[in-house]
Amino acid sequence: MSPNFVILASYPKSGNTWLRVLLANLLKLGPDPVPINAIELGRGYGSRREKFDHYSGWKASDLSDDELDFLWPDVNRRWAAESPDTLFLKSHAMLYRNLLGEWIFPPEIVKAVLHLARHPFDVAVSLANHYGCSLEEAVDSMLTPGRIAAAQVERQKPNLPERYGSWSEFNQTWLALEHDYPLTSLRYEDLLADPQKGFALLARAAGVAFTPQKLTQAIDQSRFDRLQAAEAELGFRERLQRSGPFFRAGRSGTWREVLSPVLRGRLLESCGALMRTLGYGEDGEILHRSDFSDSRRSMTIAG
Repeated sequence: MSPNFVILASYPKSGNTWLRVLLANLLKLGPDPVPINAIELGRGYGSRREKFDHYSGWKASDLSDDELDFLWPDVNRRWAAESPDTLFLKSHAMLYRNLLGEWIFPPEIVKAVLHLARHPFDVAVSLANHYGCSLEEAVDSMLTPGRIAAAQVERQKPNLPERYGSWSEFNQTWLALEHDYPLTSLRYEDLLADPQKGFALLARAAGVAFTPQKLTQAIDQSRFDRLQAAEAELGFRERLQRSGPFFRAGRSGTWREVLSPVLRGRLLESCGALMRTLGYGEDGEILHRSDFSDSRRSMTIAG
């Protein structure tokens, strides 16, 4: 069996939805943009309850978190074996092994991992908007080691808990050298700066064929102002009831308007080392740009 999982891995509010919209528009056959409420790429969330129940033979609601983790590798193998096409899976879970030492996503079924990182200052602001919580609560969640996201809330009921971890944990686990997934990693800020090059790199890594004209059209159809207009007209099913608009700003640096020095200090104390590795400055600046190379670790540190 050829590997057919393409994992779209990002900490929450780091560009995953924008990437899914782009891929959906790139894969579609007709000229019209894909509606924002139909961007699951035919597959959807990597923690989908119905998939777990179907392929494990157990009801997830009867199992503990550790028992779920024991079964996930085989669930994913069976899911991959029965799927003739590429499976695009959104995941906000950090990469980890279960207590048996197995990766949750068995490497032999993974065709590509597309990893997106985003400056933690901006992540905090977007999280507060998304969850309808204070900035203090958003930062607390980002700094909680091993954090498991609650599944029994609003639209997340069909999904099982995911181990987000902290912002640093999430990104470190996917960027670690101990695994051998075919990984392509970019920053949200690089996609904003040059979507043509950034999305071309990610699409090629996923094995999605495209022409320059098709890519240009897909990027135009995925513009943030278009997504905002569509949400205003139709709503967006991934928006939580208590949150502000899902497609809030679509730019970097909005933290400067609202994030206090105290909260920035807390994020720097916990995330500073990885921020520097990723090229994020303490004042929010981007210290270097990606070279968009087609290497396993595409977020090359250029100095």
